[in-house]
Amino acid sequence: CYKRDATYTGFQDASFDAATVTFALHEKPLATAAAILREMLRLVPVGGHLLIADYHFGSSTGSTEAAFVHIIERLAGGEHYRNFRAYKSAGGIYPLLASLPVEHLHTESLGRDVVRIGLYRRIS
Repeated sequence: CYKRDATYTGFQDASFDAATVTFALHEKPLATAAAILREMLRLVPVGGHLLIADYHFGSSTGSTEAAFVHIIERLAGGEHYRNFRAYKSAGGIYPLLASLPVEHLHTESLGRDVVRIGLYRRIS
């Protein structure tokens, strides 16, 4: 078991075939979330995969589900909630991925589209 900084793990480049992050990006400052994604990308070779699961708020998101998530995040409070609000206001995961060399392969939606699980492939 390793306990490392997710923005720089210290592992060698392309050490893994895939990297995952689950419900951690929304709670970090946007710059930290972007750094985590860059580190994930560094850890996989070209053709390697990223699996990302986190909240999504779009036109297809159920209002009851969105309200439930807001309650949970508000209860977390403090910096966590401020980061969640910034993540949501910025558009969630998609703007963070926009500048990265990844190809979107597949997305699954859960909970009336309040959660999205995306599979991406590193292309360069």
